[in-house]
Amino acid sequence: MGDPSKNLFLSELLNVIRRENLLEEVMRSGKTLLQGLYALQTQYPHILSRARGQGTFCAIDACNDATRDSIMIKARNKGLFMGSCGEKTIRFRPTLLFKEYHVHQLLNILNDVLAEHK
Repeated sequence: MGDPSKNLFLSELLNVIRRENLLEEVMRSGKTLLQGLYALQTQYPHILSRARGQGTFCAIDACNDATRDSIMIKARNKGLFMGSCGEKTIRFRPTLLFKEYHVHQLLNILNDVLAEHK
């Protein structure tokens, strides 16, 4: 029947999520992230397209896999870790503690990387 202590962990995790309004924070941060991704795809239409997401689970497509991989490597060298998905997608899956100021840091780094790619 599993480990009963896991139920205690889950219960406390749910209490923290409620007590600290983390879902509201995720929705606020996610809205800022998605707006920032829209702005970047407008600024760099030859590199990015199809920004999408819900909450902080967002994604954006690069023009091809080589460009995506290059962007991800350069971003990682600047301290930004992102995931890849499919043939050319960059995905974002931050923790529940991801705040709006983290979004701005992420977008600044990504913008710097994209500006180098021009």
